[in-house]
Amino acid sequence: MGALIRDLVIGIVVAVVSASVTVYLAFRSFRAEKWWERKADIYAAASNALHEVKRDLERQEHDAFHPGQPRSKQPEESQEKLRDAICEIYKVIDTSTFFLCIKAQQTLTTLMDILLKTEGEMSIEEVGEGADFNTCKQVLLEKKLIAVATCIENLSKCAKRDL
Repeated sequence: MGALIRDLVIGIVVAVVSASVTVYLAFRSFRAEKWWERKADIYAAASNALHEVKRDLERQEHDAFHPGQPRSKQPEESQEKLRDAICEIYKVIDTSTFFLCIKAQQTLTTLMDILLKTEGEMSIEEVGEGADFNTCKQVLLEKKLIAVATCIENLSKCAKRDL
């Protein structure tokens, strides 16, 4: 009878320990998957916002080079989408310290510095001496488009490495 109780207690202890370890590992795996999903959502939101900004900058560039043929029928709607995209990028920057790698954070911050630059803030070296307002605007649009393309490329590299 003592051997039966001893075997029963050993069986119960083994079952409790193995169940505890299984629950712990399952919970750890669940947390890791949720963290990965959250990172993926942040990278996707940043990418979508960047593509929206790129589309708007391309529209602005087209309108600047072809003034008689506006690409957008509703500039107010386009401006609203651009504002929403920039707000989304700021939101990603604000939450990125938890989810994104440092290079992705720096890339987005640098991009925002360039996107918020105005024609009046450009230096003579950037546009050339004696440049008029339209030239400044075109140079700035080109710089912004290059910055967005670079940011998209760098962000996708970070996402591949990070995810």
